[in-house]
Amino acid sequence: MVDIESHRIVDMIKSRDFKEVVKWLQGYPNLSVVTRDGSLTYKNAITKSHPNALQVSGRFHILKNLTSYCTDYLKKQLKNKVIADEILILKSKDNSTTNIKNYTIKQKYELINEQIELGVKGSTACKAISSRFKGL
Repeated sequence: MVDIESHRIVDMIKSRDFKEVVKWLQGYPNLSVVTRDGSLTYKNAITKSHPNALQVSGRFHILKNLTSYCTDYLKKQLKNKVIADEILILKSKDNSTTNIKNYTIKQKYELINEQIELGVKGSTACKAISSRFKGL
């Protein structure tokens, strides 16, 4: 428990057991605002011991939950929105095939420049290289 004005630790509870949390909270009859995590045990214990107290989520939990919800939302929305172009076959000066799995960034950059020199648009060459590296 932290004092909201002084930001000093007032006390620490030794258990998450509902009955013990209620008993512990009742030792602080002047509570009017309680910041907590998403624990239902804490929610119910606060409601039982201080039914008129305002319960709010802590900043950490608000940001954590917001980040999780946004990530999940974007994954769901973008998963179905990204449309892959046909896999583009890269031109090769000597018509050979190479295992680009182990290429360095510099080698990838050089490969894109080779494509541009062979007349492939830069964006097309980048997409082609990227599509070949997915999942590697």
